[in-house]
This record gives sequence, C-alpha cells and structure tokens, in this order.
Amino acid sequence: MAFNLENLKIENNFNEIVSTLIRMYRESSPVLIWQNTSDGRNMKNSYIKEIFPEKGYFVLAPLPDNTDFVFSGMTTLYLRGNERSILFKQSDIRVTKNNIIVKFPKEVRLYEKRFHSRFHYGFKSNHSVEVFHPKSTIDTEEIFKFSLYDISEKGASFNVNLADQRFFFQGDRVKIVKLGKMSYPNYYMAKIVYMVRVDNKINGVHCPTIKMGIQFDHKLSQKQLAAIKGLKT
Repeated sequence: MAFNLENLKIENNFNEIVSTLIRMYRESSPVLIWQNTSDGRNMKNSYIKEIFPEKGYFVLAPLPDNTDFVFSGMTTLYLRGNERSILFKQSDIRVTKNNIIVKFPKEVRLYEKRFHSRFHYGFKSNHSVEVFHPKSTIDTEEIFKFSLYDISEKGASFNVNLADQRFFFQGDRVKIVKLGKMSYPNYYMAKIVYMVRVDNKINGVHCPTIKMGIQFDHKLSQKQLAAIKGLKT
C-alpha cells in the first residue's frame, strides 16, 4: 500500500467514514495497525472481524499469519487500510484477548479517487433492487423494492424505509430478483452484513432511512456491473 499524503483528503463526514469502514468489513480488506513504543513501532496486520454501526464501533482481529498480537489500550492506535487508502488514528480503544475494539473516528484521511468498479448512486438513487423476504416460502414469496445506494463486484447497499426494516436482519440471506437494469429469474443470492440507520436531508427535510448492506455469494463481473447500470459492453 503506497501512500502519498498529497493525494489524501481530510474527511469528517460521518456517513462517508462509516460507509468506508463497512466496505472494509464486507470485503475483509486488510488493515495495518501499529502503536508507537519506546522500542519503535509495534506493527501487525489485521481485519475488521465485526462492525456495529448503530453502536459506533468495530472489532479488529489478527490475520492468521500474525502472532503476538499484543497492543495496549492506553496507547493511540494507528490504522491504515486498502479501501480508498484510509488512514486515521484512534485513542479510544479497548483491548481484549486477540481483539481490539475501536470507536468510529470523527476524522480520517481518504484517497480522493474511488475504485472504478464501484457505482455510487446515493440516497436520491433512481436505480432499484428487488428482493424476496428472507423468510418467504414458495407459497408466500413477497417482493420488496428498494433504491440502490451503491454496488461493487462483491456487494451492494440499499436504501430501506423504516417500515420495512423489521423484515430484515444482519445475517439473513436474501434472494435478489433484480439489480438495476438486470433481472435474475433464478435469483442472485446474498447475505445481509449490516443494517444501519442514517439520517439524510433531502430538499431541506430530514428523512431517516436504513442502509442495508449485502455481500454476494458470487462476485459480479465487470460486464455484469455494466449491465446493471444499463451500459453496453
């Protein structure tokens, strides 16, 4: 991971920070962490094992090849990730056996340019997704239609209204009928990896919604991503 601070911008938009951390969790993106000690730097490779957006923290765990994963809860932790080249530090941490609990930072540095493979539509999206209720059966299949917030080869997120959130839970598996311009007669399977409440302002009006993130069972190709957006390849 090569970093050039001139290409990094300071980001303090909480929704943007949380979205980046959630993508790191969803894609098991590696996170280099370190603490400064009297002997130099204690540096290890980790990943986000769990994330709790509604509670404002995430849990780091060591990658399999890292031994002696020993850190102090009294020392500032520095974190550097692949996803958008995120870089930040956090002193509000709690260390348990082979886990580090980190509160969401209020400010990070992010690389300006997003990955080419990600399509970002936002909360005013006019692209839709259709999914079956996770507990539906062949006799009682109920289709829900949501707007598509963003999508990449590994997963996507949707804007879910507050009334429908009670039907979906983290860990549920869903059958996708349609993604943007693409329909799937035999379904496209995915797992819900997070549900987080977001307060948006549209035309000056506060519009609370739920952002639901999923991880596909099988990655989409660049051709499939283009087709979802309605592009010719």
